[in-house]
Parts: sequence; C-alpha cells; structure tokens
Amino acid sequence: MSEPSSSRPSPFAHRAKREPLPVVPAETAAPAPPPSPVSPEPAVRRGSRAGAYALASAAALLAFAGVYFALADAPPRSAPHLGEITDSRRLAEAEARYSSAVESARRRRCDKASPSAFAVVTAREASARASAAAGDVDAAVAAFDAGAAASLSLCARADMEACRVALARLPDFPEYSGEAGREARADLDGAERAFASGDLRAAAGSAERAANAMPQVLAVSRSRLKSLAAGAEARGDLASAAVFMRKLIDLGGDDPAPAEWFMRRGLTAGASLLSPKLGLPLAYVAPAKFLQGAPVGETGRESDEVRRPVTLTRGYWMGVTEVTQSQWDAVMGAGAAAARLSRERGAFRGGSMPMVCVSWHEAVEFCRRLSVMEGVRFRLPSEAEWECACRAGSESAYAGGRSFLRTGEAVVDEGVPGGPDAPRPVDAASTAVNAWGLRDMHGNVWEWCSDWYGPWTASAATDPAGPDDVAAGRADLAMKVARGGSWNDPALAARSANRWQYAPSVGVNYIGFRVLMEFDANCLPPAAR
Repeated sequence: MSEPSSSRPSPFAHRAKREPLPVVPAETAAPAPPPSPVSPEPAVRRGSRAGAYALASAAALLAFAGVYFALADAPPRSAPHLGEITDSRRLAEAEARYSSAVESARRRRCDKASPSAFAVVTAREASARASAAAGDVDAAVAAFDAGAAASLSLCARADMEACRVALARLPDFPEYSGEAGREARADLDGAERAFASGDLRAAAGSAERAANAMPQVLAVSRSRLKSLAAGAEARGDLASAAVFMRKLIDLGGDDPAPAEWFMRRGLTAGASLLSPKLGLPLAYVAPAKFLQGAPVGETGRESDEVRRPVTLTRGYWMGVTEVTQSQWDAVMGAGAAAARLSRERGAFRGGSMPMVCVSWHEAVEFCRRLSVMEGVRFRLPSEAEWECACRAGSESAYAGGRSFLRTGEAVVDEGVPGGPDAPRPVDAASTAVNAWGLRDMHGNVWEWCSDWYGPWTASAATDPAGPDDVAAGRADLAMKVARGGSWNDPALAARSANRWQYAPSVGVNYIGFRVLMEFDANCLPPAAR
C-alpha cells in the first residue's frame, strides 16, 4: 500500500493553529437559481433577497384585502353562534360554583348536621336543572347561584361553630395561644361581621381560615399549659399544676397525660364526687398496692382467703353507699323497687333502704342503663377493687385497723335474741364510714362483684379479675362473688377478706350491690377544676 502524499495538506491543519473554523458567506451558502428566460424589472436585481421579500409582502397584502372585503359583503353569521357559546359557558360556570360550594358543605358534614337546610340546597339544584332543560338559562344560573349561596352559608356557620366550641374549652386562650390564637380570633370576628352583613363568600373564607388555624392554636396552648404545669409541680405547687392540667383536659385531644396526672397525683384517696346526672355520691380510690386476703391466724379466716400482693393500676370512683331503692327507681323506672319488693315486709322497703332481691344479672343491667344515663361507664367492682376500697389502707380484719366490730357499727346478726332481721337505711347516722368515706362496707347486705368465684395463689397479681367466662363454665366455678357480709350473717362474715359466692340468678333480701364509676378525666370534683 502506498503512503499518503506528504504534499497534500490535512483538512484539520487549522486546529493545530487554534484558528476559528472558516465561515461560509451567506451569499455562497446557497447558489442562486439559474436566470429566468424573462428578465425582471430593472429596479429588482436578479437573485436579490430584498426583492423577493417585497414581492411576497405585496401578494400577502392583496390577499388580505380580498378576504376582508369578501367578509364585509357576507351576511352576519357569528352573532347567534357566540350567544350560544356565552349561555353554555355561563351555565357551566354557575354549576361549577354550585358543585364546589356543595362539596365544601359535605366535607363539613352539613348534610348530616343540618338536613333540612341542606335539603334547600338540593332543591335549588333540581330547580336549576329543570330551568336549563327548558332553555331558560338565566333562571338556571340564578338557581345554581342561590344553591351555592345557601351552601356557603352552611359552611360559614359550621366553621364558626367549630371555632366557638374549640375556644369555649379554654375561655382565656389568648393567654396561652400567642399570635396564632390572636389571628384565629380576628378571622372568626371577621367571619361573623361578614355573615351579619350578608357577604357569604367573605364569611365562608374567613371562617375557613379560622377553623383551619384551630389545630395549631390548640397545639400551642397545650404546649404552653404543659410547660406551666411542669413548672408548678417542680416548685411543689400542686394546686396550680392541677389548674393547668384541668385546662389541658378541657382542651380535649388524645393526650392521656392530664388524666394520668389526676389519677395519680391530683386526687387523694377519699376525694368525693357526685355523678354528673343523678348525683350519686362517690368516693375516690387511687391506684394502689395492697395485700388481698387474710393473714394466717386471723380469726374467722377461711382457706380461700390466701394472702397475695395486688396492684391496681387505675384509680376509680366507688359508690359511697349501696344502691338505694330510690336510685333503682331513677334508673329502672318509677315504682320498679316497690314492685320488686312487694312481698317483703315494710322493714325492707323505703327510698333510702338498700335495693335487695336483685340478681347479679339485674345489677349488671342497672349499671348498663346508668352508664347510658350518665355518659360515663358504671359497672360492678371486681373482687380486688372491692377489697381495696373496703380496707381503705388498712391490713386488719376490719377497716380502721381493728380486729373486731364495735356494737352498732355494722348491721350483722350476732346470733343473739332480738338481733337484726332486716338491713337499715344507708344514710343512718350510725352507719360506719371508713377512712375513704365509704359506708356499710361491713355488714348490712352482701354486695355483688363482677368476678366469677375461683381460688387464687399467693403469687402477685395486677388488676386481677377472677376466672374468665370459659373457665367459669365449669360447675364448680358457676358462682359470682359477693362481699361484705349482711344483717343475716355473723360479724366474722363481714371481715374485709371474707369471700362468699352465689349463683348469678339468685335474688334474696340480704344481697344488694354498689356501683363503681370508671375514672374519667371529664368527671372531676370542683376542687380539681
């Protein structure tokens, strides 16, 4: 193969000299077409680009003029067409405004909260669609806009009410919510002014801003109150800490810390409270560790009273007295107690007498109805909860640190001539009150507990509840626990640790019950507010 000739220059030689690439002149980039047989006008140079532009512009001008005069002479055809487009657009825009407003109202559940007012909104839609079908666009647009206005009114009302409810939880919220609270308050005030003046769109907008700001306002307030409560507790000022914790509870939310604080720090055992609706007297039993059962050597101790350490992790409210006949009537219906006790002697009947002849199942039903009435859960106490309340911090056979009952301290049958043969009123002045303010925990009538009866060991237990329903299906466990003794039993049966059992269908004149209200942060005594 022959080598390339060295005399031939390289096409890339210019790169070595870092010279710019050669630029092709515009005139040589595209060679001119061959000359036409017909010579152009002398003023236009052959091959000139400027001449070509001039000819093209002239042709375009002549074409435009022809189209213009043609259109000017043609009959008008665009006016009806534009009118149809305008009506269609007006109708579509009105329907879009209506749909947007209705969707906002549905998000706020106005259709559920104000069904009659929302029915007016849907009626406007039906009217609008009927007018549109009849070709009356003006009426259809007016109906859609009226429906949108009604929806905006519902939205504004719903948002303003939500803000009022939130702010009512903490009347002095500006002190804790800072700038976020002031802005929300200003938006709410603006919404109320706009609503009063009939500017529904402005009212809805301001109310929505205020409602959207509420979560931040409440979050800022909670953070501030928690900080103040922690500071007060660190100083040992539990009263001030309780005030701040109460405000936290009033704000609502899912934070369990304020309720836990009251349960363990803010309330002392024996604090008193009346139930929200019926005013049932209740006494507080704080979370506690205690010894359940009786020690070996206690007089009257039985084999099922095994002593064991028990921890109750939650506080609760125990009925100060056994449920009375007047309380039974208030929940189960007027005259219910008298009808049930019609066969008993007069000594067993009376509004302040304990309700007896009630089976375990009927006591549970009473608690269920009471819970619905009060808005707080009531139930029968567990055996451990009952004994903790009865002992009131003591470890002796009877509350108060004593190993015996004084004469007249409790209604029990001592087996002596002329002994009691009926319970006494629970409000009797001589009724024994333990350290936590509970009456008749010893004697008077047996009290149903929630547990199925069964044995336990000496091992520690936390919140024990007795055998479950499956285990209780055995014949030897088909009994419910009763505690406290009665007028029909000796004093030894009224010891704090004594256990007894009855079939849950039994209802006799020496068995009654008392209720337990579960701890609820919304139910606190006035001193804790």
